[in-house]
Amino acid sequence: FNDLFQFLPIGNLRQRLVNLSSGGIVAAHADGNSYSFADPDFLPSLIYRNLDPDEVRGWHARMSRYLKKAGHSPDAALFHLANTEPSSESYSAAIRLGDRRLSREGDILLAKKLYSRMLQSIGESKPKVYALFSWKLASAFVQEGSYSRAAEIAGRGLTALGNTPSCNALRARLLMIEAQIATR
Repeated sequence: FNDLFQFLPIGNLRQRLVNLSSGGIVAAHADGNSYSFADPDFLPSLIYRNLDPDEVRGWHARMSRYLKKAGHSPDAALFHLANTEPSSESYSAAIRLGDRRLSREGDILLAKKLYSRMLQSIGESKPKVYALFSWKLASAFVQEGSYSRAAEIAGRGLTALGNTPSCNALRARLLMIEAQIATR
């Protein structure tokens, strides 16, 4: 990237990047020549801030289709699919990617973001789905060691279920989380 600096019309770019790095906005990579945003949500939040949520979901749907068709990373396609219009497909994508990240890579942060986003988009209008993502998110918080947060989320999932018939297995999972936490 060193040759790139001489062609860019931005004077003193390297110093600006160093300043952004010292300010915590970007993080310098080990090679010293590349940077990324310190907070991975920084750029998306700038882009999404002025977009209608339906437009954002539409972009994610198109990106998911493109990545899948082009044979790119299945995880990237799942990520975008999980951020489309709430549907059984997006729920399944969020669960598959979140579970994969928790089990294989220990990426608790991404799993928590996916599960949280699903809870926000679903609301309590679909109690079974809400409880399912409550269980997933509470489990991620238990894995992280944030037991009080896990108990709070499991409790919200149980409240959403109420007396919904045929949810005994899900209810039992949420109660198990609460029991795990109580014994700590």
